[in-house]
Parts: sequence; C-alpha cells; structure tokens
Amino acid sequence: MTTLLFIHGMNGTAENWTDIPDRLAPHVDRADAVQLPGHDTKITIPEALLGKKYTSGLSMADYVSAVADAFPPGSARDVVLVGHSMGGAVISHVAAAYPERIAKLIYMAAMLPADGQSAADILDWIKNSGTVNPIGFLGDFKKHKDKLHAAAQPEEPMAEPFSLTSDYEALPRAYIRCTEDDVIPIENQDKMIEGYSDTKIVTLNLSHFPQFDDAEKLASTIKALLPV
Repeated sequence: MTTLLFIHGMNGTAENWTDIPDRLAPHVDRADAVQLPGHDTKITIPEALLGKKYTSGLSMADYVSAVADAFPPGSARDVVLVGHSMGGAVISHVAAAYPERIAKLIYMAAMLPADGQSAADILDWIKNSGTVNPIGFLGDFKKHKDKLHAAAQPEEPMAEPFSLTSDYEALPRAYIRCTEDDVIPIENQDKMIEGYSDTKIVTLNLSHFPQFDDAEKLASTIKALLPV
C-alpha cells in the first residue's frame, strides 16, 4: 500500500505538477499533489521571478501539517514524498516529524537541507555561490511561463532551519538531478547531495521543470524509484 504525495516549490501551487500524479496513479494506491497553505494568492510570472513574498503568520509547521493531513489513515510506513525545488526542504521537515510513516523521499531539482539550514539559507547560498548565470538565471521560469501557476510565497516557512535526526538520516532517499536547471544549478544540486552519501541519484538532462519538459520521462523515472 503506497500513497504518493507531490510537494510544489517556492512561489508555486499544486497545479504545477500538471498530470504527473495521474500518470503515477495506476502504480500506487493514491497519488496526489498537495497545495501548501498560503499559496492561494495568484501572482504574475514577473512577480514570481522576483520571488515575491509576504508576511503570512504561517510557519513550516503549517506546511508539515498540510502534508501530514494528506497521509492515509493508520500507522504504516506507506508514504512516498516527492519534493520539487523548495518542496525538497518541506519534505525534509515532514520526514523528520513523521519518520515512521515515510517509505521513501524523492527530491527533484530540489533543496536538500543540511542540519540547521533553512530554505532561505539555501536560496542565499545558491545566489552567492558563483554558479548562477546572471543572464540565464530563472530562465526556466520564463521558458515555461505559459504553463506555470505562480503564487505569493509565505515568508516565515522559508526561514525555519531544518533539524537533522538519525531517524531522518535512515530513510531511503533519492535525488533526481536536472542538468539544465538554471534555478538550482547542477553544481549546487550535487553539493547538497554530497551531504547524504546514501542517496540514490538519477540524472535527467532537463530543466528545473522536468514535468513541463518531458512528463513521460519524469513519470517513468519516479515510477522506477518507488519502493518495491
């Protein structure tokens, strides 16, 4: 019995997963994209490119609760979480809070926080790491502007540091590297992966939004990573 939950990224909505949950639904008991709280104020792509945030009164705990509310009833280790971009930080927090429910974590061109690191910390590190092309930065957003659904980003959850636990470290983990990503460049993806040596790595020669570039390839990649 497996429930597959997809978590969107910064300034995003559940709609950005397009039909990926539907493509995976025949292979699990349930596949759903989770809408994080506070991501219901639609904004324009130019505003999203600027990373528009607002003070919301929400916290990372609210994100965690929204994901946990989508868990099936019971106590089995039957949930697979797929996190895209900032959604990677979210699934890390969820897994640290509910390790007994997690069958596997799948990060897709995602933030993979180290102990004490927040999503905002990772964002600042990427911007200051020298890997970002100032001209091409966020070009993936522009490339897919007709498909993207953008929302204002609650500020507070981004600032909450991740607390690494031994239970989290013991969970099965996979990372889908996207070599053409100009939002989280491949060098930054690889540096984050280095912190977790037992991570299964899959490489796609796609952008920050593989669900838009090649949905069939992405779906087949996630299917291959599901627990047997």
